[in-house]
Amino acid sequence: MTTLSKPQKPSSWAPFGRTPSQQPKTFRQSALLQWAVSILLLLLVWQLISVTQIVPSKALPGPAAILTEIQRQPEFFTLAYIPRRGNFFNLPTSILVSLQRVLLGLASAFVASLLIGLLISYIPLIRKLVLPIVQLMAPISPIAWMPVIAVFFGVSETAIVAVIFIALFFVLTLSTIESIENVPKVYLDTSRVLGATSRWQVMAYVVLPAIVPDLFLTLRLNFFAAWLSLLVAEFIGAKTGLGQMVIAGRGVFNMSLVILAMIVIGVCGMLCEALLRTIQDRILWWRRQIEL
Repeated sequence: MTTLSKPQKPSSWAPFGRTPSQQPKTFRQSALLQWAVSILLLLLVWQLISVTQIVPSKALPGPAAILTEIQRQPEFFTLAYIPRRGNFFNLPTSILVSLQRVLLGLASAFVASLLIGLLISYIPLIRKLVLPIVQLMAPISPIAWMPVIAVFFGVSETAIVAVIFIALFFVLTLSTIESIENVPKVYLDTSRVLGATSRWQVMAYVVLPAIVPDLFLTLRLNFFAAWLSLLVAEFIGAKTGLGQMVIAGRGVFNMSLVILAMIVIGVCGMLCEALLRTIQDRILWWRRQIEL
């Protein structure tokens, strides 16, 4: 009997499925230059608005005010773990704590939604009982869940992660179900011809590899939703974190601290998204080969 086998990874892998000769350095240099010019343009426009006072400086401080706020923050760049002290923050600690919350919520939601999505797609009884509940819960904002989560988990790290989990779980589950339903029928028929004898064998060797690209794209897009949920979640009562920097700055109308936190959140989100894209390219090397 013919058995299914996984595609073999090429001996020499290169990013984006190309060899170094196929992807010249000028392409990467051009992308970096474009990014630098874009950021520089943003800073110039921001400084121009600050100088001309089109928007009052109290509402939109200029870049110089942001640098002053950094200097005013004691131990802002200290590498030691230092929790929040009043309206003063330690940047490495804030980034580390926020990343832990986001990644834990994102990873748990991704794994749970994949498992539930597979069960709903392959077991009719579970589909009839669970799918309507998922469809009902998906449109509910995580803000609406906060009082319920606070009652069950109190003011804790678990409550913050739970908000992020709920914000992502139902949407990811529906996305998983849709991806499974969109697997081309020819893949399923071919797998049976090649010797797949059970539904679970088809799922493991055909369905999962077929839906992984869509799941990675959904995961990357929902990573930004996880960052948004983090700001909401830290209202529950977090002692530190990037979201708390925004909340603390808003509480004392310190817009320099608010904008500083926004910049850090944006940079962290961009770097994490780039990391997820790199992981996706490495795992889906076979897809890049097919595209080429």
